[in-house]
Amino acid sequence: MKVLIVTPFKNFPGGVESYNQLIESILIKNGHEVEYLTTDGEVSTLLRLKSKVFGLPTITANRFCNIDSSIYDLIICNGEFNLGIEHPNVINIFHGSYIGLRDFTKSQISLKYYLSLTWQGALQVKDCANKKIVTVSQFNASQLRKQNIIVSSILLNPVDTSKFKPVDHIDRSGILNVGTFKEWVKGFDLLKKLSFIRDDLTCVTDIRPDFNCRWIESTPDLDIVNIYQSHKIVVIPSRFESASLVALEAMACGVPIVMNRVGYAFELEKEIEDFVMSPEDLNDGQKYHDRIEKILSNYDFYSTKAREYVMQYHSLEVFEKNFCKLVNDSK
Repeated sequence: MKVLIVTPFKNFPGGVESYNQLIESILIKNGHEVEYLTTDGEVSTLLRLKSKVFGLPTITANRFCNIDSSIYDLIICNGEFNLGIEHPNVINIFHGSYIGLRDFTKSQISLKYYLSLTWQGALQVKDCANKKIVTVSQFNASQLRKQNIIVSSILLNPVDTSKFKPVDHIDRSGILNVGTFKEWVKGFDLLKKLSFIRDDLTCVTDIRPDFNCRWIESTPDLDIVNIYQSHKIVVIPSRFESASLVALEAMACGVPIVMNRVGYAFELEKEIEDFVMSPEDLNDGQKYHDRIEKILSNYDFYSTKAREYVMQYHSLEVFEKNFCKLVNDSK
């Protein structure tokens, strides 16, 4: 088959781009030809102005009108980049939900940001009709349903377990948080409370937090695998995550996690309940501290369970099998 991937950028240091590179490699490995349609390159002034109102998908929609789409057997769209894509065989993969993000953070965000997320949520819905809708977690499927987007398949995110893996020769110490500095969305207010109780917190982020912690600036060339492997526990107090890759990468390294009940936490809680906290606990750093200490008291057990969970549900082998079935079923 000849496959077209419609997405904002081809080369960019982001999770979606890494995901696209992964599915591209799987498609090529299985004998398919892959091309991209993106916003990269020159854009007219008028189209650029339109994209400021209707989003970057305006650019890919315009470019799609100027190509012969009949040469493609399958088109894979990234979320709202389904805009203007008319083809009899489309898989539309959603990595998030703007309405979910809005609703889970509405008590903290500004009115301007609330309205922006509402508008972006409306754009996500616009061209979903007659497309096979896929998302990366049961939780995100529930959020998309609030936007009247009906999900037909769940395709769980993968982790390269040959890269993200436990090592015996590193002494682990301290607790770790990895994420972009978005104070309320990523739960940095909880981390601040935790920093008053513990003195072993490390934050890997783009901006130095305003509380006591060891700060590692997040850069594209950072050896994040080694950072996971050298810490005891990863804390993820995000108020909204559709599917946290940090959680999966940490657990693949045999590092237990403590996370708020969003995203993959709903699936994870069924098998490793102690890794998941109630949203109400975001107001109480002591509860996170107590859970951390509980895990530390039986560390080898939780470390083994973390690795086993990822191997069972999120390994590359499991993902490739499920992705190939999705593609083959679309023929």
